Amino acid sequence: MNSDMYSRLNTKGSLSYSLLIMSVSICMATWLLFAIDKETHQFSDLLSPGNLAALVVYFTPTFLTCLLIHHLLSKKISNTKSLVLSLVVGVPLSFLGIIFILSNNS
Repeated sequence: MNSDMYSRLNTKGSLSYSLLIMSVSICMATWLLFAIDKETHQFSDLLSPGNLAALVVYFTPTFLTCLLIHHLLSKKISNTKSLVLSLVVGVPLSFLGIIFILSNNS
């Protein structure tokens, strides 16, 4: 196996790992946001149809924002640091943006 082929395979594995970590982290952050809601009393409340629809509304733009930040940062710094920074910056930024948009539409 030549080194160019190995580096591409290693990059794909690293990207898959980053996407998995990003997805799980964003899901957990979204559920944490829903859990602090005063109407949520049990874990089963998080799995209600309304909360699952809201999960999609929060997850999709947050994931895309974090993915974009990760992509931009990974060119400058290591993959692990760019992943952590993309989550630390992207999740609160996206949540605030979504909450702002939803509160102005009501």
